[in-house]
Amino acid sequence: MTTTIKPEDMPAPETLVSYANGSVMAAMFHYAAEGDDLREISRENGLACLIAPLLDAGLMQRYEGGENILSKWRPDPPAGWMFGGVYDTEDGPCAIFLRSAEARSEAAE
Repeated sequence: MTTTIKPEDMPAPETLVSYANGSVMAAMFHYAAEGDDLREISRENGLACLIAPLLDAGLMQRYEGGENILSKWRPDPPAGWMFGGVYDTEDGPCAIFLRSAEARSEAAE
């Protein structure tokens, strides 16, 4: 099953969209193709993103055993970030965290 969002119905960029495979992604990534730079898409929407692999050994073992853990894994974001989704990659599940690009600039000062 594919989730379709009409361009005129597209929610705010950081709004979470759930998919049938258990993944959840910010709406701004809905039409991203494999290989698209999620950091660039985030920048275009005024957000910074942090991509983090699944590091929980128990969950990774279940994933490698064939269990779909995407619907169960909701990691806590680092301080100052918000949850932006979980998705599958060739290297295993990853989480994405978002924050205002302005917050990133202020932190660098």
